[in-house]
Amino acid sequence: MTGSGCRRVLVIDDDELVAAMLVAHAQSAGYEARATSDPVQFFTLARQWRPCFVVVDLMMTGMDGLSVLQRLARERCRAAVVITSGAAPALLDSARTYAIESGLPYAGALPKPFRRGDVASVLDSAIAEPRPQESSAEAFARQSYLGFQVALRKALQDEEIEVFLQPKVSCEDGRVVGAEALARWNHPALGAVPPSTFVPYAERLGLAPQLTDLVMRRCLTWLSAAAVPTRFTVSINVSASELGDPRLRHRLMAACVAAQVSPSRVVLEVTETSTVDDAVGSLEALTRLGLEGFGLSVDDFGTGYSSVSQLARLPFSELKVDRSFVAGMSRSDRSVTVVRSMVQLADGLGLASTAEGVETEAQWEALRAMGCTHAQGFHLARPMPLEDFTRWVDTWNGGARADARGDRAGA
Repeated sequence: MTGSGCRRVLVIDDDELVAAMLVAHAQSAGYEARATSDPVQFFTLARQWRPCFVVVDLMMTGMDGLSVLQRLARERCRAAVVITSGAAPALLDSARTYAIESGLPYAGALPKPFRRGDVASVLDSAIAEPRPQESSAEAFARQSYLGFQVALRKALQDEEIEVFLQPKVSCEDGRVVGAEALARWNHPALGAVPPSTFVPYAERLGLAPQLTDLVMRRCLTWLSAAAVPTRFTVSINVSASELGDPRLRHRLMAACVAAQVSPSRVVLEVTETSTVDDAVGSLEALTRLGLEGFGLSVDDFGTGYSSVSQLARLPFSELKVDRSFVAGMSRSDRSVTVVRSMVQLADGLGLASTAEGVETEAQWEALRAMGCTHAQGFHLARPMPLEDFTRWVDTWNGGARADARGDRAGA
């Protein structure tokens, strides 16, 4: 990282002595630093001064550190976050996870009491590590809401948005048994537009039904012609706003009839948080979809609220373990225990378990040993265009029983 802005450090801490020490330590390490205890002034400086780092104390009176992180995420802060606190290490670790999962760039933690060298070490290490740059599409969406809205509507109307499939692999024998459908948008001028940018816009603008219909139609057309086993399923994400729409079931059924594909070959993925706001409505919608034959998956399990009660009362057929827990397996025994518990919970309820974000051989082998049903992630295969998927599956499944190893991802 280069540029004068990358040496700017903004501190918020309600202990003036600690704040002054942080500023002094940062300045002695060659950084330009400012501090405040006032949240209003902090967010004003964050917008106008544009620091490269923000140092946030967790335990403050008034607006606590988690609330600061929440607002930074909401305002799409690009500064790297450093968390400081005298709290227990487990709480610092939880705050780190919260920051990362909220989409904030994370630089490190400064447990109190800290030394001069600790501050320099965290800042210098973060500068040495390359950070992802904002894409032109992300910048355009942030700067021109109306312009991005027009571009997205046109992309849906002209069907510029493509569908990629990411394989879902059996942990038992290594065979590909299904895939998750992922929307991809390559704008002629903006380039690749991340789903994390255009999907929330689609939901906000009421365009989620058009996006779902496009993905569903493409997947069913492919399924009707692809040389894959009849039990092969495709998973499609359904937004919270659509779940409460009584027309959803009719639209999905009409698409299946038109493509002559059984609903049993389609799994609808619903985030657990989307079922919380209207519990009764969600129960009715999911029950009706299940009666039609669709598979129902609770996505990102463990990241929302009332997780276990949701599983007990809603007719899910699959539990998807969120990638954050899978990633944590390599760093924490607690994460391993959490993932194992989720797999056992799914098994006890008669549900399939699918682990997302499998990126290492160690994760793949650990999940197999736990008895996880399926896995997906870059270690197994990256998402690929529909036209490439059938050929890839033939190659993979041809040797899967002889070698159920994730290092065949290059096949």
